[in-house]
Amino acid sequence: MVRRALLVGSQTYGLTGCEADVRLVEEALERRGFTSIDVRTGSDATRAGIVDGFDRLAAATEPADAVVMYYSGHGGRVARPDGEARRASGSSSYFQFIVPFDIDDSEASDFRGLLSEELTAFQQRLTDAFSERGATPNVTTILDCCHSGYLARDVDLLPKAIDLEPKMFRIMGIRSRAEQFAGDGGLLTNPHAVRLVAAQEEQSAFERASARGGRHGVFTDVLVSVLDELGEQEVSWVVVGDVVRRRVQALVPEQRPAVEGPATRLLFSASTETMPASFPVTRHDGALVIEAAAVFGISVGDTFGLRAPGGSEFAQATVSALRAGNAALAVTPPVAAGSAADGVRATVRTMTAARRCIAVDVAEPTGDVLRRRIDAVPRLSTDTAGPVFARVVDDGGLALLDDSGARARVVPEPDDEGGQQRIVELLETLALARSLRELESGAGAATLAAMVDIVFAAAGRDGTFTDRPRHGQRLAVGDRVALSLRNISDEQLFLWVFDIGISGRTTLVTNGAPSGTALAPRDTPDDTKHVWGAGGSALSWPPGVPITGTAADAARPETLVIILADRRQDLSALVTPGGGERALAQTSLDTVLAEVRAGVRSVPAATSPTVPTLRYRVETIELLVAAGSTATPS
Repeated sequence: MVRRALLVGSQTYGLTGCEADVRLVEEALERRGFTSIDVRTGSDATRAGIVDGFDRLAAATEPADAVVMYYSGHGGRVARPDGEARRASGSSSYFQFIVPFDIDDSEASDFRGLLSEELTAFQQRLTDAFSERGATPNVTTILDCCHSGYLARDVDLLPKAIDLEPKMFRIMGIRSRAEQFAGDGGLLTNPHAVRLVAAQEEQSAFERASARGGRHGVFTDVLVSVLDELGEQEVSWVVVGDVVRRRVQALVPEQRPAVEGPATRLLFSASTETMPASFPVTRHDGALVIEAAAVFGISVGDTFGLRAPGGSEFAQATVSALRAGNAALAVTPPVAAGSAADGVRATVRTMTAARRCIAVDVAEPTGDVLRRRIDAVPRLSTDTAGPVFARVVDDGGLALLDDSGARARVVPEPDDEGGQQRIVELLETLALARSLRELESGAGAATLAAMVDIVFAAAGRDGTFTDRPRHGQRLAVGDRVALSLRNISDEQLFLWVFDIGISGRTTLVTNGAPSGTALAPRDTPDDTKHVWGAGGSALSWPPGVPITGTAADAARPETLVIILADRRQDLSALVTPGGGERALAQTSLDTVLAEVRAGVRSVPAATSPTVPTLRYRVETIELLVAAGSTATPS
């Protein structure tokens, strides 16, 4: 068995970190036993060079080999001419492609981009029986690129997306090439390959200056760090993906990485982890421990069930201490000191969710009081070892700065008990909003496959609404926005729309139905919901939120979070910070929402066979709202 990789870095249109990304991944894979690595950068990363690399990899791969395909560079996404009809049928309405080094040499009959359909076809050559030497099920594809414009406040961030749409409209050969391949495009059509993507379909991935020196893709930088910290740990891509997503979003909230395909596989292996959200248990100095616990965000007090290979749960464990990054377990009933821990895994029961790091730059004794109050909130911590989520400073009173350094409110709070409490409540509000922004769709049995056509529109100066991208759109106070959702599946669905406003407060837009607004099956009455009606809703700037710089330049993010599910749920608790966690999660959505509400992740020991798994999906619309001339600077 040989571990093989094809690594492509296409450094075009202002990107400067792609080739450094490739070197970083190459070194990380070598540490994990990859011995056959084909690197394509610079003039070797042309369309022809990448295709040649694909062909050579397919020709050399044996059925038992492990294969990695990695790409760092720009991603492209342009509308198909028949986009509306395809969207109505549930198909992709865009061409998606990666951008080789020679993209500018494209002509009408010779498009140099590599379409998602082509990447899908190449994966199938490796995983299907049509491969030259036979199929290998052990394929991992890693894409550090994006497909749309960007939304960011950090001037150091550079989006890994480009706008080729005007040029693409002249390259009609792209359509005929796409039609040569089976499937609907994208890498979603191969169930046998694990896929790690740096951002969602309509989001951007970013590169920035790295602590390693030079520039790297944020996703690649974090992924390699996590892999190195894990060492020889046998964990699944589900676990790694969760850690990577949390770390990336702590740096760039607008970028949401994901793991697709058979994500319960162990790293670079065809073996599957049968207990997702579980960790290997080892013995050190007579005690059972979970190694590298700090990587996973495991904290003192977290609880687990212990299970031997192929057996049932035999004990409960609680994290009693963290030592050198490992979690020491107190086990009930106790495990004999001489017994082996080989193959034992700890399955999550309850975990404190990843805490948001709060820096307190306030003189004593107020600083100490604030730290104690903040640390008492499950989703907050004053341990600033990780990225700082917000900062409390003394500026004529207690002022709160967000992660971009902007003040969260115009008027500081007085330095008294009431002011301190309101600062903590505001931190809880902002943390709840961030957690809701990061909410993941259901996976496995909780996956909702039913399709909904989501259209976000904004009115121009003439009052006419036009469709807008769902991510990265810059609008102004007073602009009117509209949102419609059309069920294009054959099953009834339920939806909730939350608005995380400029102030950070979360409101339920569909508040007339906190248990879910029904969407009837397609082509029946009530299969469409216009959230604000035909006239839409005007964007506004809430009082108390400061406008920095000139009103025309000042802008803050606003996010719409759409939850779709196959049955009703009462989600009204998400609009208030610090809501109580339910005593027992009844569905998979309850489980993740309990974490959002209370900062604690709770997993039932067993699911009742009489309660079917709730299927759900999360969609977001992210825009930047500029204060404009209608708002008064403070």
